[in-house]
Amino acid sequence: MVLNNFKTEWGEASMKCHAAEKATVYTRNNKAKVNSQYRMNYHLMPEIGWMNDPNGFIFYQGHYHLFYQYHPYDSVWGPMHWGHAITKDLISWEHLPVAIAPEDSFDSMGCFSGTAIEKDEDLNILYTGCYKNSDGEVVQNQNVAFSKDGVSFTKYPFNPVIPSEKVPEFASSIDFRDPKIFKKNDEYYCIVASCTQDRTPLLLLYKSVDLIEWNFFSELLKGMDGQGRMWECPDYVHIDGTDVLIFSPIELLSDVQDFQNLSSCVYVTGKIDWEKGIFLLEDMNEIDHGLDFYAAQTTISEDGNPVLVAWMQMWDRNIPTHTEGHKWAGAMTIPRQLQLKNKQLYQVPIPLIDNYFERDTFLQEHTIENNELFSITDCCRIKVIMKKNDNITLKFSSTEEEYMLIDYTKQENEVTFSRSQMGHKIIGKENPPLNSRRVKVSSETDNVQLDILLDVSSIELFIDGGKDTMSSRIYPFEKINKLMISGGNVEIVSLEILNYIGKSGK
Repeated sequence: MVLNNFKTEWGEASMKCHAAEKATVYTRNNKAKVNSQYRMNYHLMPEIGWMNDPNGFIFYQGHYHLFYQYHPYDSVWGPMHWGHAITKDLISWEHLPVAIAPEDSFDSMGCFSGTAIEKDEDLNILYTGCYKNSDGEVVQNQNVAFSKDGVSFTKYPFNPVIPSEKVPEFASSIDFRDPKIFKKNDEYYCIVASCTQDRTPLLLLYKSVDLIEWNFFSELLKGMDGQGRMWECPDYVHIDGTDVLIFSPIELLSDVQDFQNLSSCVYVTGKIDWEKGIFLLEDMNEIDHGLDFYAAQTTISEDGNPVLVAWMQMWDRNIPTHTEGHKWAGAMTIPRQLQLKNKQLYQVPIPLIDNYFERDTFLQEHTIENNELFSITDCCRIKVIMKKNDNITLKFSSTEEEYMLIDYTKQENEVTFSRSQMGHKIIGKENPPLNSRRVKVSSETDNVQLDILLDVSSIELFIDGGKDTMSSRIYPFEKINKLMISGGNVEIVSLEILNYIGKSGK
């Protein structure tokens, strides 16, 4: 593939990305070498190599576009490219050529995370370039690339558009990344993550009228002690009259049930004072209480609803698809539709996922004494509503020795997920090792409602209509094929087991 040399308002000069072409050819020629044991069916994964943060999530010219941090040449983090995939329904994805790759003076060490926006019918991406300056320091800046067809991208020849010289003195140009771009009225805004010299996290706000000339506007939000050393991948979305910022703190201080992973993903609710460029914070909460959820990014769907997707993996842990030589690592969560209820963020699977499943088992008003066994596949959906009259365990297994658990405990009114007995052990920097998490559920009803999405090597749990979620990766030695529900006297209001069938055309 050769990128088009478009005649643009930027002049005749354009910057073809030969490194992106090279990465695309490598991906095409080597993707068949990937071991498929842990490949999923309805989640976005790299065709080969490494995937992390979602980037540039946008609906453009009839498709949703999702870019992602991509290193095609190995299944570990390396010089970052932008992988690219499209979909019409947010479930079935088509991979496109690599969009951009590191090869220019302003991004020679990596094209880091960023976002996308449509302007004059072009698809524009704003991303972080990483390079070494004349003093040998690794610094970061913000750059623009554009596409007229949503496939072939051209870098602005006079990048960077936000150079390190435009970083305010109180902030770090070494940690200056992950721009979130959006438009309000007739101006473009950009939120960039940074930190002070003593590692206090900052979100900086820039303004532009044309995506090219950017000026520092304000310190949008500043962290406090215990709130991490960097807030990566900032995102902004306005939901039901409330401003919501989303970001991923590194080493946020843990708090009982919350922020147990070494790196977290949070949302803060409040209001932006647009005259001063200040976020007036009301509350901060963890988005997902699972073991693998980071760098969430939002877009607005075709029908006007906010949608979120995140990297379903975690930093500083072993990844079995790498250590076992499968030649790939990383995946995205299922896209989730967002709502705010009483300033609480609710997430539910994108509705079109219903088209990919067919009912296998359905029970109503069913009582389980001691335990009951159900046959399932390792790619299924389970919806269950249970009375909170006793402790309840859902055990997913393939053998007696290999299983994962979802427990509801009545006294604490908590749901716990554990993968400690499931397949390959996953060990990170958390001490002690973290392979289970718990969350307190709503006390407003007599039932606990679970919507469970299982897809070979991932499990996503939506609790009480999406009030809480738990997303995790698993790497079983044998395919999961059994579900046992047990407890003293489990009263099932309803249980529905649905098997994945692919797109049905409903």
